[in-house]
Amino acid sequence: MCTGISLQAADGSVVVARTVEWALGDAHDAVFEAFRIVDSFNNPVGVTAPAGRTAGDIVSATQVTTACDLAHRAVYFHTMANRQVRRIDLRRIDFATVAPQVLESGAGREQAVLDVLPEG
Repeated sequence: MCTGISLQAADGSVVVARTVEWALGDAHDAVFEAFRIVDSFNNPVGVTAPAGRTAGDIVSATQVTTACDLAHRAVYFHTMANRQVRRIDLRRIDFATVAPQVLESGAGREQAVLDVLPEG
């Protein structure tokens, strides 16, 4: 059950404060509901920089969007360049021995498109 949403701006002011309740089937549903909500607040290029000083190599000022499943110790994320949701299962990592790593996006700037029309 999801029971509340509250988003705050950097200055501490409340942007959205709303109490709602809706049933979610499981943690998987909750993660994707979180992405659905948070993706509504992506920052377009130009919002975070003065006019004329925006980066030319990005399509969004929101570089990474994350959602966490605390019960199953998993972090889900997608990036600006690859909207495929990926998961890091924290239960499978031995933090006493693992070295810091950089996860490559695995995709260029082109999103995968699945053609749903039958061939022929």
